[in-house]
Amino acid sequence: DLSVEKGMERFREVFNAKVAAGLGPNEAAAATIRELQGAPGREEEGEALSVLAASESDVAVGEESVGEMVASTEEQRSSMELATDEEDCSVSFEEGEWSRGPRIWEAFSSVSGMARAFGRSIQKKRKKDAPTSLEGGVEVARRVVEAILKGPDERLRTTLRNSLEYASAELSARQGDAEAATAWCVLLEHPELGSSRHLLRTTVVSLGACGLEARKAFKAKALSVDAKRRKAWGHAAQDHLTVLAATGAEHAELLHAARALDVLAEVDQELRDVCRETNEVLNDRLLEDEHLVVSAYRYWDAEEPRAGATLKRAGTSLLSYPWLLDAASKARFLRAESRRAMYGAAIDSMARADRSLPYFVLTVRRETLVADALKKLVGASDLELRKQLKVVFRGEDGVDEGGVANEFMQLATKQLLSPAYGMFLQDDDDASARLWFARHSFESTIEFELVGILLGVAIHNSILVDAPFPALVWRRLVDDASRQDLADDRASLADVEDVSPATARSLRAVLAGDEDFFAKSSLTFEASYDSFGASTSVELCRGGAERAVTRDTAAEYVSRYVDWYLSGGEPFQAFLRGFRRVAGGKVWRLLSPRDLELLVRGSETLDLFAWQTAAIYEDGYFEDSQTVLHFWTVVHQLDHALQIKLLKFVTGSDRAPIGGLANSKFVISRSAALDQLPSSHTCFHHLVLPDYKDLHLTKTKLLIAINESSEGFGLR
Repeated sequence: DLSVEKGMERFREVFNAKVAAGLGPNEAAAATIRELQGAPGREEEGEALSVLAASESDVAVGEESVGEMVASTEEQRSSMELATDEEDCSVSFEEGEWSRGPRIWEAFSSVSGMARAFGRSIQKKRKKDAPTSLEGGVEVARRVVEAILKGPDERLRTTLRNSLEYASAELSARQGDAEAATAWCVLLEHPELGSSRHLLRTTVVSLGACGLEARKAFKAKALSVDAKRRKAWGHAAQDHLTVLAATGAEHAELLHAARALDVLAEVDQELRDVCRETNEVLNDRLLEDEHLVVSAYRYWDAEEPRAGATLKRAGTSLLSYPWLLDAASKARFLRAESRRAMYGAAIDSMARADRSLPYFVLTVRRETLVADALKKLVGASDLELRKQLKVVFRGEDGVDEGGVANEFMQLATKQLLSPAYGMFLQDDDDASARLWFARHSFESTIEFELVGILLGVAIHNSILVDAPFPALVWRRLVDDASRQDLADDRASLADVEDVSPATARSLRAVLAGDEDFFAKSSLTFEASYDSFGASTSVELCRGGAERAVTRDTAAEYVSRYVDWYLSGGEPFQAFLRGFRRVAGGKVWRLLSPRDLELLVRGSETLDLFAWQTAAIYEDGYFEDSQTVLHFWTVVHQLDHALQIKLLKFVTGSDRAPIGGLANSKFVISRSAALDQLPSSHTCFHHLVLPDYKDLHLTKTKLLIAINESSEGFGLR
């Protein structure tokens, strides 16, 4: 055949030139096919070239050459049934064409081949009057692949696998190329993608490099695939990241997987829900691997260009994708940022011959604890406040290894946040005991600034503080750290209910009031509050004292009242100012309101089995000591309320630290004083447990201790 002879001559010419240019035989054959198939006037030679690529160049593909595969495919054609109809194909093929090796190679061995074969959406024929829908050519590719993999011909399977390996090599060179959208979808639909680490990695790396245009192209193509199948892509990508994290992959490999998850998340809400879940294995790795934390922080560009919430280009670090990280991991990055800042400050100090300490030493007297803290903390520089805190109680011996700082923080915040101190209000009707800012306090606003500083310092030193603020406070602190305008975060009636259910009920009654209600209420656009025992009124708008609230203006009145009530006034601004002094780094911008509350207050979830595993035994106790076994038996039998009391008795907090109780130090030491109750040193998370050796006595004494005493500060 003349066309075949011409094809053979031309193929050899181009193939030899490719080899001479330094390409290997396999790469040269693939490049030759792509070049000749795209040349004008060569369409009639296409099939001959595909055959020549396998047979005439003697290129080995797997254990058999493609040429040998082609020789036997004709007799297999009639026996092979494919799971697709001719009408489903995005291009017109003769029946049975997918049972030929060259056609498989042509369609699957290159990005352009997959785009030509499966790149168009097609209209499926349906019964009369039935609704029609577009179904993408990617679906055809999936059916073809499944038929080949399930079929009887091993040589066709080898052809397919090697074709995809060729395509993956091209994808490596075309990372983030919008023209690869069809290829990405075809590969993500491949049933064996998860078992081929090389193919999976190539797909993930290439897809993750997408910019905005490539994301749009991929999204358009992906939406032609069934939603349930798309969701499986997200699970596969999350599993890939999990495997990488568990096997010690470096930051670069983990970043590729995170980038791909981000691209997938933009397709639709279902994929977003899967892809934007925190990855537990990755977060466990970050808690243990300091090198990974440092690498991720070092490569992070906090000013990455974004289009809304979407990166305009691939992220530079795991920190570019904060939705993968839990609060504990973000806390580690906060500390890494602080250490970096302190290291820079230390270098500057050395250059100035200034021998500043790497930690902040705070000396206080117990009897004037708040006054001493106010003077030293408010007057310190922002950098000093971000150093590790060391506390000294004047007149007391002992070196602060964390316990004394913990004790100071518990004492100071307990005093300042107590409603009896006058700085904060607490609604008697609020079972959750939320605190809000008193508009008029005997204390100056500088003490509110001190509270903000203490919360920030507590976070930097991993100290939990019982600060039961409403969700609005955490939201506004995060908005401020993220450089968002606090005016954009309008408070709502739901926020009022979080602070004061009684006030919220009154406002809802106004909204529901009829004409008779307003006629009897004499309500005006004013708000009143208690100021040192006297009622003080403030106008909610100009002339508010003379403006009556009617049914038509009730919604306006409630809106203005909510804004006034939840503004917090100058006390809140001072509190915000103090917190801002410590929360001045880039990582703070990544925190969600829930993250911030967890960092300050800890988690309500108590895993007491993890606490038991983390326990350390001293002074003659061991894990299998009889009284120790009795203690844990009692602990696991307690109801949740008593378990919380026990935790507060031992640690001073009724919540678990970030990362859970497995990351909480807990020491149980033996005492021979059987006539005494168990006691604790909360600053050291240390329980002194007499060796009762009796289950009933252990339970009785422990319950008396935790019910009669909620805390037990002291040095050992």
